[in-house]
Amino acid sequence: MLAGALRFDSDRGSSMTGNAKRHLAGLASVVMLTLAFKAYLDIPRLLTSPDGIVYGVTNVDAAVWIPALKVLTVVALVGALLAASQTVVASWWPAATAVVLYLLVPTGGGSSRAH
Repeated sequence: MLAGALRFDSDRGSSMTGNAKRHLAGLASVVMLTLAFKAYLDIPRLLTSPDGIVYGVTNVDAAVWIPALKVLTVVALVGALLAASQTVVASWWPAATAVVLYLLVPTGGGSSRAH
């Protein structure tokens, strides 16, 4: 499958060549950088949002959402570094840690804000 980069065996399970693993790690790193940039850009978006009675940042935005977005930005950047380190590490723990960290941060504050 895919030029032999992915192999499925009923006895040993699935396996992947080193080049395919490095390629997927690079793609994961780019995705995490994109998510970090999105969270970073959401901060000024909150400052100019027309939510509620006033135009701009509300107390909840300033107290909860902006710090949460800053944490999410940092976690996504750390996740991008972990995914990039996956290109030289043989085990799957860096990529798995990056995904788990990014998924845990938004759930720590409840549900994500819908806009």
